[in-house]
Amino acid sequence: MTELPDSMKRLEERLRTDLEAESVEIDPVEPSTDRFSVTIISPKFIGMPDLRRQDLAWEIVDKVCSREESMMVTAIWALAPGEITTYLERL
Repeated sequence: MTELPDSMKRLEERLRTDLEAESVEIDPVEPSTDRFSVTIISPKFIGMPDLRRQDLAWEIVDKVCSREESMMVTAIWALAPGEITTYLERL
């Protein structure tokens, strides 16, 4: 597995802390290794509309990453605990 750039490591830690996340996964998007998808599982998302979840996550991206670094994030999946099964069933 490719090691994450420092900017993505900082982002992972900040998402985990600020969102009290159970899990934060940052994975390279194939075939490009300079673009990443982010999956966050946090109890803070329970009952929260999808748009608000995205807003919270992207606000953190904007705080932690430079504009150039933020362009490395291609997608954010913001899920509450238990929703991952539903998400995977839709794939």
